[in-house]
Amino acid sequence: MSSTPVAWTAIEPNTAVVDAAGTQIARVVQIAGDENADIFDGLVVTASGLEGRRYIPAERVKSIWVDRVETDLTTDEGGGFGARLRRAWNALLGRRG
Repeated sequence: MSSTPVAWTAIEPNTAVVDAAGTQIARVVQIAGDENADIFDGLVVTASGLEGRRYIPAERVKSIWVDRVETDLTTDEGGGFGARLRRAWNALLGRRG
């Protein structure tokens, strides 16, 4: 993993997006902002499963690295279909988490 944060303008499409726990929840599709004014508005992301595209506002982005974008989203907010399926499977097996 990269050890130095980068500017929002360095975010590339398909970069991993992680929740507050560090679990990957999505991949970047598009970056919303104005490079000339250096204003970062947020990210359009796609999550695995049937979620489609979602918007993550800039204030939910906590740090940006070459290989990932870290957010403050909770597992429930960011987990989407995959996390719900995992929780259902774990409940079926009598596991927590």
